[in-house]
Amino acid sequence: MARAGKIKKGDIGTQFIGTVRDTQLDPATNKLIHPVLDISTAVKMTMIWKKPDGTTITRTESTTEAVSLFTNGLDGKMQFTNKKAAVTEASFALDVGDDYWEVMGTVRLANGREFNTDQYKFLVRDKE
Repeated sequence: MARAGKIKKGDIGTQFIGTVRDTQLDPATNKLIHPVLDISTAVKMTMIWKKPDGTTITRTESTTEAVSLFTNGLDGKMQFTNKKAAVTEASFALDVGDDYWEVMGTVRLANGREFNTDQYKFLVRDKE
């Protein structure tokens, strides 16, 4: 998961980008490799944030603030940008500061297979 800059409580416009990778066994080396997965055929995309108190916020491709492909999906990247500051069930808000949050993405492809991004832990500061 990637995000440029620092994240602070109440931020609007925070962009989260997750890369979906496959895990395969390389027959030449007999080692696991993790190539970027083409997610252009995604039928469901979800990002789940875990707040410091353990509660979660979930966004999908069909929520008002939607998870979407970052480009065309060939790069394996999905993204979400929060657009509201209000603290309600219907909107996403970075409302807890000076503590660590976690986020992870999941994608289901047209063939029914599901894959995850790495789980990412990040600090939301109370002030800059």
